[in-house]
Amino acid sequence: MKISDDTLRVVILSGPICAGKSTVVENLCKRYGARLVKTRDLIKQQLPRVKDERGALQRAGEKLDRADGGAWVKNALARFIEAANEGSTPRGLFVVDSVRIPVQELKTTEKTTTTKRQRRLAEFDWEQLRRSVLLNGPTDIALTFVDYLSIKNREAFRFDQLTLETLRFVEEVERVSGQPVTLISTNFNWRNVIDRRSW
Repeated sequence: MKISDDTLRVVILSGPICAGKSTVVENLCKRYGARLVKTRDLIKQQLPRVKDERGALQRAGEKLDRADGGAWVKNALARFIEAANEGSTPRGLFVVDSVRIPVQELKTTEKTTTTKRQRRLAEFDWEQLRRSVLLNGPTDIALTFVDYLSIKNREAFRFDQLTLETLRFVEEVERVSGQPVTLISTNFNWRNVIDRRSW
């Protein structure tokens, strides 16, 4: 594949954890000279005082979304491309590392059954997993909500029916925790539990 230096192309990558987004970015940069645009950098352009922490950046992004319906992303990206081209006609290959999933989408469904209160939401934290395993000493891991990694997982009733990115995620959880993932929930129904236990 040959990319003309006279054209402008913007590639936006989005996907679940361990889907291989970083590998794609690395290859695009190496093979085609793509320039990486990080969403966190666009946020800090708009709100320079925001802390460089995941939670703070997420809240800052939501604040910007509410202000203009998400148009800030397009505008900030346009400014980034113009600056990279130093005022000449926009051209080149630019890769946006991720597209943030609106938290409001999860808040609508993530409520407790009895009290209807909002559940606490957060992105998966590998360091927290390590600490939890160290403190609790589990022998098995139960993984819930894998349909959040891909809605196709709701159709899976066996381990080998899970999507490839989900299988990779499970492998990484087992690597980091040092323990097997033996129970996997793919939906709220009791039948949507994949049981890999040997005991």
